[in-house]
Amino acid sequence: MNKHTLIVACGWLGTPLAQTLLSDKQTVSATTQTVSHAQDLLKQGIMSTALPLPIDALPEDRVWYAAIKKAEQVVILLPFKRGLTDPKVYLDQLRSLEKLWPYTAMETLILASSTSVYPDDRGEWSEDMPIPDHGERASILVQAEDWALDQPCKRNVVLRFGGLHGADRNGQQAIAKQPSLTSNPNPTNLIHQKDAVRVLTHFVTAPHQSGRYNVVTDEHPSKAAFYQKIAQDNGLSIPTQENIMTKGKIVTNTKLKSELKIALHHPDPMAFYEH
Repeated sequence: MNKHTLIVACGWLGTPLAQTLLSDKQTVSATTQTVSHAQDLLKQGIMSTALPLPIDALPEDRVWYAAIKKAEQVVILLPFKRGLTDPKVYLDQLRSLEKLWPYTAMETLILASSTSVYPDDRGEWSEDMPIPDHGERASILVQAEDWALDQPCKRNVVLRFGGLHGADRNGQQAIAKQPSLTSNPNPTNLIHQKDAVRVLTHFVTAPHQSGRYNVVTDEHPSKAAFYQKIAQDNGLSIPTQENIMTKGKIVTNTKLKSELKIALHHPDPMAFYEH
C-alpha cells in the first residue's frame, strides 16, 4: 500500500530515508532549513521546500502544499544542536510545526529524540524508567517527547537514537575534537545510519504501537575500545590520557527488538567500518 510521508528537516538521516521509501514506491515530501538543500533534494526526486524553523511564515509553494495534503506520516528529524545559545529554541522550533498540521492528512507522528535524555549514571536504562532531572538539555528533550506524544494523531512515536555513525561520520572527527575518547572506559550507545534508516522505515510503513523506543546497538563496547580501533584502522596516533571516571550508562534496545522483531545490520559497533 502506497503511503505518503513528510520528512521535516530532511538531512543526513532523512535523505537516505527518503531514498529508501522512494525505492519502495512510497510517496515522499520534505522540508529543509535552506533553499540550496531543498534544490538538492528536488534533483533527487524528493518533493521539498525550504522551511526554516521556528516557522515565521509558511512557504508560498503551491506544488508542495498540493503534495503534503495527503501526507499521512510526518517524521521529524530536527537535530537538537549543542550550539544553540538557548536550548529552549528547540522546543519553539517543534511547536511551530503545528502550523503545518492542517495542511496534511497526518495520522502518524514520529520524532527523532536521543539517548542523551538518560543520565550518565552507571547501569542499564530502558524506556519505562523514570528520568531524573539531570540538566536543562535532558529536560527539554523530555518536554519535546511529551509534545510529540500529545499531538493529534492516531499513532505517536518517539525514537531515542544513540550516537549516529556511518557514511561520513566515521569517528575520526570525534577523535580529532576529543582525543580522550580513546581512553574513556565508559560504554558506547551508538547506532549505524543504515539501522537508523531501517527502524524509521519500519515505523513508517508498518503498523506499530505508539510510545518511546530506544534505537541502539546490541553491543556496548567501551568508548576506548571503539575509538582505539578506529584510530588504529586509520593510522591515527592514540594519545596518552589520564584515567577517566567510570560512570557511563547502557541503553537497552530490548523493547525495539521484541516488538519489531528486527535484526540490526550492525549490532556491534566494533564492526561498523569493516568491509
